[in-house]
Parts: sequence; C-alpha cells; structure tokens
Amino acid sequence: RTFCDLLERVRETTLRAHQNPEILYIPVMTGMGFLDEEDLGGMDAFRVLFYYAPKLPAEETWADLKVTRLPFDTGKIRQDLSLALFRSDRLTGQFKYNRAILEREQAVRMRDRYLQILTTIAAAPYCPLEDLLGAR
Repeated sequence: RTFCDLLERVRETTLRAHQNPEILYIPVMTGMGFLDEEDLGGMDAFRVLFYYAPKLPAEETWADLKVTRLPFDTGKIRQDLSLALFRSDRLTGQFKYNRAILEREQAVRMRDRYLQILTTIAAAPYCPLEDLLGAR
C-alpha cells in the first residue's frame, strides 16, 4: 500500500465516522482488541487535536462593525498534543503539547518525525508505506 491508498482509506473511514457521531472511540478500540485497560494507563485517553484551516483575513467589516483578529494564547493546552495547520500562500503550523504529559524532547522528536514524513510524502506521495515509515 502507498500513502495515497492510506489517505483514501482514512478519508472514507472519517466520513463514515462523521455519520455516526454517537459511537465512542475508546469502546470501539477496546472491543476490537486494539486497546485494553492497561493501554490506557488509568487515563480516559491521550487527547490529540489536529486541525487545518485556511488563513483568516486580519480584518473584516460588517455594516458599521470592523472586526480585527488579535493573537491570543493563554499558554495552556486542553489536549495532550495539538497540531494546527494554516494555509495562505504557504503552509504554517503550530505544535503544542501538555508539559505534564510529555517532555520537551518527546514532543520535539514527534514534531521532527512528522515533518520528516510530510517531506517524504511531498516528494513521493505514492511511496510504499513501509518506505515512508522506515525512512529516518
């Protein structure tokens, strides 16, 4: 299988999951044998947020109201790990992690590995998955 094959499979699965939002992730994963209670380590789950958005305009005007976006960062994170990607003339991202769950070195390794995988995909989207995951 190639990365493009995987991407199509993830797309189909995601679309089906959105049609059934009442089905919870953890019970399905444990029921299928992919997780057991020991895997969860006393946590409900490792919370990950990934989102992608086109870059929003800095200002908008509606009737007599002018709205200006201001950067806002509380320094806190509700998830254990989050990655936000924004698209305008180029792709930029923001990678955050919960310091109570992950150490900086772990987060840096995950970020660097993710960037390495993206670089490989951009160069060869039809590469076999074993090559993609084995590339270091």
